[in-house]
Amino acid sequence: MTKSNCDNTPSPFPSGSASASPPSRFSWWQWIKSYGGLSDLKKYNAAMRKLNEEARKRHEEWLKNELRLEEEAERQHEEWLKNNQKQIDELKRQNARLAELELKLDTVLPRSGTS
Repeated sequence: MTKSNCDNTPSPFPSGSASASPPSRFSWWQWIKSYGGLSDLKKYNAAMRKLNEEARKRHEEWLKNELRLEEEAERQHEEWLKNNQKQIDELKRQNARLAELELKLDTVLPRSGTS
């Protein structure tokens, strides 16, 4: 039986066409040789290492970007809180001033219904 008849799944190896797992009757060396020998296996492993390294770098970039976005959102939230507190303080000041003016007005012009 040829290797193409053993399994119809595609090979992860560049030169092979059978599945990545060898049939049990093959020795590991026969399996490696059936895919073009050790040099193809080394090429495949090198390609996988390169892909893994690229994926790791992309993931690190994504994490850095997520951290930057999170820090920016936190900074904006802190700024919003600070501005909100300024508005609250200003309203309190205006309310206190209004209360003072109402008190002065009551002393000059008493409200109707009070005697």
